[in-house]
Amino acid sequence: MHLTNFHFYNPKNYLYNKTVKGLQGYGIGYRFHFNGQEKDDEVSGAGNTMTAEFWEYDSRLGRRWNIDNVVKHWESGYATFSNNPIFFVDPYGNTAGDYYSKSGEHLGNDGIDDNKGYVANKEDVKFKSDGKIVDSEKTSKEVFTDNHKEFQNTASLLKHESGESGTQSSVKWMAHTLNNALGNKSVNYKNAKSLNSLIKTGFSSAPKSEKSKLLSTKDNSSHANWARAGLIDVMLGNSDPTGGALLWDGIDFLKKGLNHPKLNQYDYVTIANNVLERFVSDANRLHPLINPNWTLDKVFTSSNAKREGWCYGQTHWTAVGDKTRTFSLKATGSGGATIFWKIY
Repeated sequence: MHLTNFHFYNPKNYLYNKTVKGLQGYGIGYRFHFNGQEKDDEVSGAGNTMTAEFWEYDSRLGRRWNIDNVVKHWESGYATFSNNPIFFVDPYGNTAGDYYSKSGEHLGNDGIDDNKGYVANKEDVKFKSDGKIVDSEKTSKEVFTDNHKEFQNTASLLKHESGESGTQSSVKWMAHTLNNALGNKSVNYKNAKSLNSLIKTGFSSAPKSEKSKLLSTKDNSSHANWARAGLIDVMLGNSDPTGGALLWDGIDFLKKGLNHPKLNQYDYVTIANNVLERFVSDANRLHPLINPNWTLDKVFTSSNAKREGWCYGQTHWTAVGDKTRTFSLKATGSGGATIFWKIY
């Protein structure tokens, strides 16, 4: 509880004020009321209305008079103090939370853990002497989640999935692919209801010990920022750059060849030559310790296509699966030694 922002009654003033009815506890000349707000006794009687810089508050209702211009989809526009006026202090009518830039950098928080996340322009953010953010109407911000801890967990798993070979664009593609898959029953077999619950299924290769970890706000590594930025991009409703991708694979797709599960699950797997070239090139460049001889010529060539089960064309490579499903896969792109697929 932030006691420095609360104002308590002076017993001498209370005894001196003969006009006070009941145990209001505020004497003549005492301007401030509960939660540090200034009294406005002329509106609806003593102690019932408080005034802040940007809002008016009725203590009998626990609501503000004017609609909050910061839209919070999970909460009424008339709500204050995140519906917890005993714990939270809200001098500007804003909501506290953790702040990030669109690039995924954690900018800070105001010290109140209300489990919400905001995107803000870094240049707009102001800090107190203790390093906490000053939440102001002048701060350009947008809510992207009302469950910050779940966001941290999803970002941690996304960072794990991208591995050390991930790039800014490939991690962004992963986030959007996960979002695309959420609403697609052909890949969302368990009917997960959130990005977090979906990535905890077969979409993540993370071991059980990793699936409950939160991505620390103190982790300022590139891969951490990319994971957060990709999720923020999805949560803000930005356009999908993946061409409708629903699945992804890493270098295991190259390592397993005909034994890869994709060829046991789908009719056809098709990859455009330029996508394949980039995929193999990234794998060779980013994983030299795994296979220093990976090159396009040695992995996929017309001479070994028949042996490997691939049909070579002028623009595409196609593998024929065992046709246990009526779906086929087509690569939409690759990056960071990750290849992305859509179903057709």
